[in-house]
Amino acid sequence: MYDEITYWNARKDPNSPAVGAFNDRHLFYIKTHLDGCSSVLDFGPGVGRTFPAYVKIKKLFCFDITDKHTKKLALLSDNYNFDFDFKVSDKVGETGFEDNLFDAVVVSQVLLHQRPSNIEGVMSELLRVSRKVIVITWRDNSKPDSATSGEHCFNHNYLKICKINDWQHSNVEYYGKDIYFIYKEK
Repeated sequence: MYDEITYWNARKDPNSPAVGAFNDRHLFYIKTHLDGCSSVLDFGPGVGRTFPAYVKIKKLFCFDITDKHTKKLALLSDNYNFDFDFKVSDKVGETGFEDNLFDAVVVSQVLLHQRPSNIEGVMSELLRVSRKVIVITWRDNSKPDSATSGEHCFNHNYLKICKINDWQHSNVEYYGKDIYFIYKEK
């Protein structure tokens, strides 16, 4: 049975292009929606592909369920002007951060790896610790909700989850099988 922590601690390459190739469009979307933000949480940073989007950020926190790439992230952060901090936890959906600590959370190509039993709790936790959540993730509208694509990718209906929880979603864009959107409290 798939378990997020076991999977990510065993996976060699956290940024495989097989699931939603990361590109300049991702960085542009993130940068565009970080205006006015000074503290950001990068949830599931991998090896720091999103770091170029944080050039105007004063404080960047990263959170992950594995510490495999901590050294890479620390070295990469030296190339930027933001203060950098990294936290690891082996509890899916629990960050341990204070309420509303961050101006924004960025979660890029991470939510698709959450089991259906965890997705709502993870999304709720991200919103609890921030004013808004910027999401880029895989979503195949031709497949049923929560269908699996391989053993570690799930097809969640993120906008429906927002509606059920009375969260406001905006700036929804689709590119191929990726969905980009922002959600926050109403």
